Amino acid sequence: MTSAATSIQPEGQGAVIAASTAVAATPATEQKAPATGTPQQQQEPSKAADKVLDALKPADATKKDTPAAPEKYESWKLPEGVKFSDSLNESFSELARKAGLSQADAQASLDKLLSAQREQVQTELRGQVEQWGEALAKDPEIGGAKLDKETMPNVAKALAAYDTDGSLRELLLSGLGTHPAIVRVLAKVGKAVSQPTELVTGSQRRGPSADPEERARRYFGQK
Repeated sequence: MTSAATSIQPEGQGAVIAASTAVAATPATEQKAPATGTPQQQQEPSKAADKVLDALKPADATKKDTPAAPEKYESWKLPEGVKFSDSLNESFSELARKAGLSQADAQASLDKLLSAQREQVQTELRGQVEQWGEALAKDPEIGGAKLDKETMPNVAKALAAYDTDGSLRELLLSGLGTHPAIVRVLAKVGKAVSQPTELVTGSQRRGPSADPEERARRYFGQK
């Protein structure tokens, strides 16, 4: 019994020692921590990063069929009354070509540019018209209380007498009608039209003329 137990004991100890040695010899890098979470949750950080990177891309980066800039652009479509000089046309075409704009994209950019320029001009014109209006209201000769009672009624008489086709009135309504110098001249013309005068020629004496042009000539000392 004793000899049998002695022969079995070393075999069991050897197995334990061999197992311990095998565990100790295993590299630390091969002992991986257990994964936590589902495979879908483990991929979320990469998906979030992709979303951020996609958001940073230019808006047209995904367009693969964007037309390239042509070698020569067609004539630009301009608003009525707007013309391009040859040098301006070449300069804009060169800028559009360097930017890689197609004909349609270049035309759209030009439309926005012209629209912004018109708005700027209109803003500046409104500011100028307001300045003229303030100066007109303060003018000691035709402004103040005289503006509504005398000045503008005389301007209306001048327009009624000489602006037969309405072109002058249309020009004045563009803003020039508030310029003090223009209003002053028209008011004088209207006053001359409405004032009765007498014309003396030799020994003959004639009464007031009904011709508004003749009245204006008399007023300004013209023959």
